[in-house]
Amino acid sequence: GDLGILELAPHDSIELALPLPPFDTAPGVEYFLRVEFRTRAERPFLPAGWLAAWEQFRLPVYLEPAPVDPAAGSDLLVSEGADVLRIEGADFSLDIDRTSGLISSYRFRGAELILSGPEPDYWRAPTDNDYGNRMPQRQAMWREASRFRMLETIEVVRETIEVVRVRPSEVRIESSFTVPEVLATHTLSYTVLGTGDIGIASRFVPDPETLTTAEIPDLPRFGLSMRVNGDFDRVAWYGRGPHENYRDRFTSSPVGVYEATAADLYYPYVRPQENGNRTAARWVALTDGHGLGLLLVGAPTLDWSALRHTQEDLDEGPRKTGRHTYDLVQREFVSVNMDLAQLAA
Repeated sequence: GDLGILELAPHDSIELALPLPPFDTAPGVEYFLRVEFRTRAERPFLPAGWLAAWEQFRLPVYLEPAPVDPAAGSDLLVSEGADVLRIEGADFSLDIDRTSGLISSYRFRGAELILSGPEPDYWRAPTDNDYGNRMPQRQAMWREASRFRMLETIEVVRETIEVVRVRPSEVRIESSFTVPEVLATHTLSYTVLGTGDIGIASRFVPDPETLTTAEIPDLPRFGLSMRVNGDFDRVAWYGRGPHENYRDRFTSSPVGVYEATAADLYYPYVRPQENGNRTAARWVALTDGHGLGLLLVGAPTLDWSALRHTQEDLDEGPRKTGRHTYDLVQREFVSVNMDLAQLAA
């Protein structure tokens, strides 16, 4: 609606009653109110109707959706090979490498979706601000922690990976790692349903003695990274956008549904660095030209990026090396980050 012309002097305030129309609420649907202030007359360099300010308000009318029925979907077949643990349903197959404890393949209806990961990720490519405050030197242990981890041996149950069959259409797998660089344990718990849905819980537990006796620097990022088949480079998301945004600069990014390609989600800074993050996503979909793809769902939200470059591509190391964006070469796959949070930009 239109409130008409507001007569208000500088530094004054006014209370307004907004005549919101009645509407029915549906489970799992969020409702937002967007308020805009626009110029009412043409001025030098500003046309009439120019957007001067806006704000978005989430209305407190949310209804929880019905939970997913874990008994839905086909029965699952679990095959334990020497190198790979495979779970198969009617439309999909999931391989977990017994050496790394990570997903090495996820196929749905014959299409390879996930090439590798998700794997624990604690590091981000340093920004110009990071180099200014010596973050690459101060927090370098987290770069090493992301690169090197060891899959623990679970002696009680099936060597390195614990497998629990909850019901015919639900299997849980747990991979536990040690992170020597920071003396911590990281556990990934996969819940695989007969529908093809996979729930992943990521749990990082530092050594209590290390926390009290060692100087552990701030964690640059806590999340998971993976590589997705490059055919699935059409990205749609429900969250903040359309431009990149971070925890310290997201107020210019309203919550909405947006679309872009993985290549377009990269911002061409002069120097390669952390790039393309979006915050507060309820879901992110990566699809091919036929609408087939992968849906990532937050619990309740996630920060994410999907680029044609890896974090290693964007990372110049402890010191700047004078590279430029035009030095980067696009990868054949899409590099995806799914984060709980990362440092401010």
